Amino acid sequence: IAERLHRHGVATGAVIGNGNAGSAFGMGRGFDYYADTVGHWKGLPSADDVVDLALPFVRENVNEPFFLMLFTVDAHDPYHAPEPYENMFVDKPDVKLIRSPHWELGRYSDDEIERMKATYDGALRYTDDVLGRFFGELKKMGVYDKATIIVTADHGEAFGEHGYFLHAHHLYDEIIRAPLIVRAPKMSARGVYSHYLFQSLDLAPTIASHFGLNSARIWPGVDIFELQ
Repeated sequence: IAERLHRHGVATGAVIGNGNAGSAFGMGRGFDYYADTVGHWKGLPSADDVVDLALPFVRENVNEPFFLMLFTVDAHDPYHAPEPYENMFVDKPDVKLIRSPHWELGRYSDDEIERMKATYDGALRYTDDVLGRFFGELKKMGVYDKATIIVTADHGEAFGEHGYFLHAHHLYDEIIRAPLIVRAPKMSARGVYSHYLFQSLDLAPTIASHFGLNSARIWPGVDIFELQ
């Protein structure tokens, strides 16, 4: 998608906190501006780190069409969050936090599972607040109201619901059902829940169509905006 947008004259940028989507695997192709774990940060970056590297790209392209991808990795094992978020939802702080449970052999008490889930929720809340800061900056630059914003995830997380943890080789709902939040000026509806079941592969034709690419139909999937 980045390569086709680039050839279409759209400025493309990305800040990638997860090395699995990094330049080591060729994922940086087509981006005019690309920052990932190769040459940035020591260990996994925080959502603040990702946003801080993204804002200069927005400022540079504030008057032109651009595509920007941000990949945060806070809501992920090892479970953690900066204070005060790590313990924000913890009821029993004396319970040991299992930061990286074993995905298949792990056997944990109810209290240990609740501790993991509470810290995971803290990471989600932290990420949400940082995205709020990012959107606030977009508003200051006059970009937000005309921006199309998609917030989603590549997977959910299992906390023993079917005897497994993390996200590995299983297709239970807690792993494959992920949030998809879309905010776009072209959408007539606001604050509504869509009953349609979308897939991650729908994002490429949706984004391509949004930018007017004739190649939108070359990809599998549907244009989400056509169903709104």
